[in-house]
Formats: sequence, C-alpha cells, structure tokens
Amino acid sequence: GRVRVWNTRYGTPEVERTLEGHSGLIRCLSFNRKGTLLAIGGADTTVKVRDLSGQLRFRLRGHTAPVWSVAFSPDSKMLVSGS
Repeated sequence: GRVRVWNTRYGTPEVERTLEGHSGLIRCLSFNRKGTLLAIGGADTTVKVRDLSGQLRFRLRGHTAPVWSVAFSPDSKMLVSGS
C-alpha cells in the first residue's frame, strides 16, 4: 500500500511525499492532534506510525485481520487500532 501526503497550502495540491511499506491495501489513517505523526492501518494486519518526514517510528503487530481503524488519544500518548 501507498500513502500520498499532499501539500494543499498554496492553491493547487501537490504531492509532498509518498509513504510506502505496507504489503497490502491501506485501510485507515489518522494524524495525531499536533499533526506530527501519522498512524496507518493496513490489510497486512499491521499499524505503522510515521513522522512527517516519512521516518518509521513504530511498527505495531498483533492483529490477525486487516486493521480497519486507528485513532490517537487527545494527548497522543495512546493509539488504538481495530480489526
């Protein structure tokens, strides 16, 4: 799967970066409250958390089915995921 981060600040949207790494389809995405981290859930049963540069911060395993939802807590200290 592939995620595209679009810059929409200056009129016409442009792709700022492309994030790859999931072996299946992307099922859900969520930014943390500050907009500094992006949680990505996939059909490959993993959740990956990346910073805005695209650097992988965490790879979370444990689901046995595709991940359909991810959400950060308001203080970004917790992340929940559902499959």
